[in-house]
Amino acid sequence: MNTLKNYFIAKTALLFLAGLFAVPSLEAQIPQWYLDGRSSDYSPPTYIVGVGEARNLNEAHNIARASVGSQIRVQVDSEITSVTREIETNGQFNFESDFKNATTSKVDETMQGLEIVKQTEHAGMYYAMVALNRESYLLGIRSDLQSLQADYNDLVTRGENSINEGRIFPGITNYLDAQNLTSEFYALMATYNALSEVPYGAGDELGLGNMVTEI
Repeated sequence: MNTLKNYFIAKTALLFLAGLFAVPSLEAQIPQWYLDGRSSDYSPPTYIVGVGEARNLNEAHNIARASVGSQIRVQVDSEITSVTREIETNGQFNFESDFKNATTSKVDETMQGLEIVKQTEHAGMYYAMVALNRESYLLGIRSDLQSLQADYNDLVTRGENSINEGRIFPGITNYLDAQNLTSEFYALMATYNALSEVPYGAGDELGLGNMVTEI
């Protein structure tokens, strides 16, 4: 009887020690917010979230930021196609590639409100989460759009006045300067409309098609 009792005591002790030194699964060691790609504190639609994993913390941050940028660009591409269909008349113009190229740079420039909200390290790997507040992001873009639209309208008005006064070359110069603003404007407008429930505008908001014809 004592032998049997000792056996069960020894076995219980061994199981207890095994539990103490057991190695948890790799998945359990990786932060859950990284595995899920989201967090209850930073959830859509309020936030656009990206996560990154790398061997150094800075690289993990960069990967997470790139993830946010790519999510935005995917939504913007289809919006740009829609906008350019309204501007391009009878196949006379081709603005889509210009607008898409401008979008790539403008998305990167306008993500100033991106925050590093979570980060951790485990077994030599760094994990990071960044979040972009959608409303704050849209507010900044709307301000830029209003400024660009005002500059565009001013240049077009000056161009029209110069041409009416017979000063053709200064007038065309103003028109061309205005046209140079359009790629940035429509790239930003497409970004805004892709992410906002209420669009800033639709189609040829600046009258670009008519202005190019006038030139």
